Amino acid sequence: MRKGSGVSTCGEGRLWAPGGKPLVVNGRFLGKPMSGVGRVGRELLRELTQAAAARGLGAIGVAAPAGVDTFGARLLETPAGIAGEQFAMPRRWPDATFLSFCNTAPLAAARGIVFVHDAQVMDAPDTYSAPFRLWTHAIWAGIKARVFEIVAVSEFARERLIAHGAAPARVHVILNGADHLLRTPPEPLALAQHGLAGAPYVLVPGSPARLKNTPFAVAALSARLDPSIRIAVTGLHQPGAYEEAAAFAADPRVVRLPQVSDGALRALYANAACVVQPSLMEGFGLPPAEALFEGAPLALSHRASLPEVGGAAALYFDPTDADEIAARVAEAMTPAVSARLKAAGAAQKEKFRWSRAADELIALIEARFA
Repeated sequence: MRKGSGVSTCGEGRLWAPGGKPLVVNGRFLGKPMSGVGRVGRELLRELTQAAAARGLGAIGVAAPAGVDTFGARLLETPAGIAGEQFAMPRRWPDATFLSFCNTAPLAAARGIVFVHDAQVMDAPDTYSAPFRLWTHAIWAGIKARVFEIVAVSEFARERLIAHGAAPARVHVILNGADHLLRTPPEPLALAQHGLAGAPYVLVPGSPARLKNTPFAVAALSARLDPSIRIAVTGLHQPGAYEEAAAFAADPRVVRLPQVSDGALRALYANAACVVQPSLMEGFGLPPAEALFEGAPLALSHRASLPEVGGAAALYFDPTDADEIAARVAEAMTPAVSARLKAAGAAQKEKFRWSRAADELIALIEARFA
């Protein structure tokens, strides 16, 4: 790493070139604020770079703006934004195989692999703005037309992408990892900082997105759980607003957490009586996968990909049934059920290692392009 630059200069040898064509990672996401999809991209880039080096495959090149952290990969400096992705990348590397982690790809590329994390814009278009819908539909049409290989992050996501026109033989499933939190020590003082130390609480990872179903679930829990149990909600610092925001603020049992560090998140997962994910739709479901690594019992929506993530380590509920949400969460908090869910989680979490995801990605690249 060049001192003070934040730009990786590791791996100055040859680039990995499966089939004689250089593999270039589309690093547009590295110049954007962190998001769930961006987290996946960063973790896969880190693990892919390490795995390629360990196998002697060559350096991983990442086309990205100057000044970004490339996590050990070689920076191939490229203009930021859509222009860099759609025009500069394919023009500079016309023979490359482009690997895109975050739903978009340089459509003029000769070949590529693109991770498409969900089909929510097609399945629930009214939950997105018109400009975002138009852009996403255009990119999706281009991905299908260019005959790129597509990676889905769950079997559910694969089924939905196929329903929206992807060729089944071209859609492959590679589950996300979630063990990235283990790199950061837990911060138990975060509990006291937010008034959660020594008090039973459930943790609801949310966001202002309507499909996360957070206000409905929090209202269901607040009205039905024992009054001694607090309800901590993460993710509401993100852009967007709920009509129910005033109700959140008025309820003294509800703790609206600000953006927290990975260390604080570890402590929140580890000490939660239950982690609750009430989503109406998810391409994967990163928070419950993360929670498995801290031994948290799970209560999850029975929809979409969440049963794939929770397996036997979760209880499931209809996310539109307030009584059922509260009943399953209360059940998950009982000592016997909590112990059973935690024991099941010890095996379930092993499905969600980033090293496993990188190994499967290398196998896919070699099978399709070597």
